[in-house]
Amino acid sequence: MVQFSISRLHTSQGIFRLTGYHSCHDPVNPESVQIEVETIDVMGTDGWVPLDIKASKTQQLLQQIDPEIVSHLLT
Repeated sequence: MVQFSISRLHTSQGIFRLTGYHSCHDPVNPESVQIEVETIDVMGTDGWVPLDIKASKTQQLLQQIDPEIVSHLLT
């Protein structure tokens, strides 16, 4: 797995900063990318707000923005 750090990702759910690991077995196939997010912060009105990675709402959010994370990592 390769470590990644995304300093600013604009998604349909907001603006996020993420760190974690990813692996890609087939760069042409986005479905082959596996992601493990270690930290996620959301841009709030006063700056970055850390989210609890273990919270169910955060896990749901990660599922929603997964395709956008993969797209960013593959470009």
